Amino acid sequence: MSVSRQVWFGVLVCVGAATAFLWVRSVTLPMQRAPDGHYVLVDPDSYIRWRLVERAVAGEGVRIRWINDDNAPFGRMNEWTSPMTICGVAAAKVFGKNGSLWLGPVIGLAGLAALGWLGWKVGGWSLALCWLVAWPALGPVWQVTQFGNVDHHGLHLLLFIVMVGGCLLNRTTAAGVLVGLASAVGLWSAGSEMLPAWVVVAGLAVWEMSRAERRAHEDKFWRAWWVSGLAGTTAAWLYEFWPHVFHPGIEIISVWHVGLWLVCGGLLEYVARSGRRSRQMTACVLAMVVIVLWAGAESGFDWARLHVMQNELFKRQLQFTVEFAPWMRAGWRAGLTQGWWQFGLLVPLLLVPAASIRTLDGRSRWLLGVAGIYGLLTLVEARWDYFLAAAVVMSVGVGLRCRWPRRPWWCVALVVLATIPPWMAVARLRNEARAVAANPLRGPNGTTFVLEAASDCLSRTGRRPVVLAVWDQGAVLAGMGKVRVIGSGYWSNLDGLRDTHEMFSTTSAQQFWELVRKREVEYFLVPPPALLADAISDSWWLMNGTRPTIAQVKATVIWQVASRGDFPVVSCESMTRIAPQGFILQLEKIAKPGSRPHQVR
Repeated sequence: MSVSRQVWFGVLVCVGAATAFLWVRSVTLPMQRAPDGHYVLVDPDSYIRWRLVERAVAGEGVRIRWINDDNAPFGRMNEWTSPMTICGVAAAKVFGKNGSLWLGPVIGLAGLAALGWLGWKVGGWSLALCWLVAWPALGPVWQVTQFGNVDHHGLHLLLFIVMVGGCLLNRTTAAGVLVGLASAVGLWSAGSEMLPAWVVVAGLAVWEMSRAERRAHEDKFWRAWWVSGLAGTTAAWLYEFWPHVFHPGIEIISVWHVGLWLVCGGLLEYVARSGRRSRQMTACVLAMVVIVLWAGAESGFDWARLHVMQNELFKRQLQFTVEFAPWMRAGWRAGLTQGWWQFGLLVPLLLVPAASIRTLDGRSRWLLGVAGIYGLLTLVEARWDYFLAAAVVMSVGVGLRCRWPRRPWWCVALVVLATIPPWMAVARLRNEARAVAANPLRGPNGTTFVLEAASDCLSRTGRRPVVLAVWDQGAVLAGMGKVRVIGSGYWSNLDGLRDTHEMFSTTSAQQFWELVRKREVEYFLVPPPALLADAISDSWWLMNGTRPTIAQVKATVIWQVASRGDFPVVSCESMTRIAPQGFILQLEKIAKPGSRPHQVR
């Protein structure tokens, strides 16, 4: 095929893949359309993230370190760093009010372009096609790049593609810089979430640099990787937290991450010299000791609180968080069924490169290992599934092309057949969205519509009152920016989360009202009785370690407050119309016992 035909073929492939990508994401738009015609975001994280974008556009800048929307009235540290906020500001400038709707797909298209470009550079258009035909319909990829998703996971997927796929490129200095900067931005945006990707890349670096038969260009590639990565991570760390750079958290970019680059760089320089000199290893050990002592001093050497995963309340809270649950949480049959609809037969296709592993080069074996590592991580916590999707797609494509190098179209056809189940899942989702369009409240965003109506009603006074709500509704309410809440499911809001669970589980009226005064609660957003009982049960378990009986649920103060009928009820016709069983109590104005509830207009 001539060069001009290759170019036109590449353009057609990219346009076709991008069109399919956007079409798949558009099928759920009817589910996001509120009764009045506007569109809502898809999850709590997206609401909080877009709230940061709105503040940045309003003039606060992208380095926002404090959030006063939850943990009311005190506020909390913002653990999310600037990269995704910067992307959001750019989307707001280009798309205006619709920026929140388009940001996810636009970043997803960037990931699609990176995947196609890397596939073409590594193995020509046949490999690029193997990667691209599988990509648009994969469930984990769709979830993090859909319309209305402005969370950071789509960006992290893009950076993962560049980090892992970039390691398959020819060993040039420019390629090393590309992978290094992608690694640095990944640590800047994700902190500990991108550490597994960084570790597998660092492992490949150590293996290649320690081989006796390595070549000079490999030295240049990996030196460019760690030097550019160290420089980028250091610059991002200082930019994000200047002038208070020595914060105690290691979950987000910190001196610990800078130290990782120093240790890895020293180790690479040591093994590159085959151990002839010990100064590099000595410097590596000294750097490690200094970093550990430095970080420990910043944390007051309180190793029991070094990482949020050591917190008992947070450990229990994770059991209610879907993304932290094991893939097989509902049993092997449910897990395999989910995998069938989200990945199709791509995972079984990994047997092709695994069966011919002896014929694979070192990088292809490493890529297969990356897929295996992320497979194990996903079995433990489902939140790694979108990284797994990228590793599986790349490994399958490379493995098939190595197995049948002279039959590229056979390889593409196999990938197409393997991804039929995800495309069938898209068709089913499209039919569900059409059914929901007639009654949006039946869809997955019905609760969001209710919360939006309540938020609008409570903001009529021109203030931002403090609202007591179920913890998993708190982030959506907070992200709307019209009220303040107490609990939300973020590790930086454990104080607000603890008090919310306490208020939803205590049977002591004195304790309940003390917390109401402490938190300056003005309103209580009361869910329907069944949902309130579930929320009380969850909070009871989190605080006491056991499930309550029905009698214990009804003995809680929060249940009695919702049932007594002597508190003023806020008039909110828009919410009552779509959720007749839900209502808003005004806790700051207590009516006399036995009186009938009246409306506050």
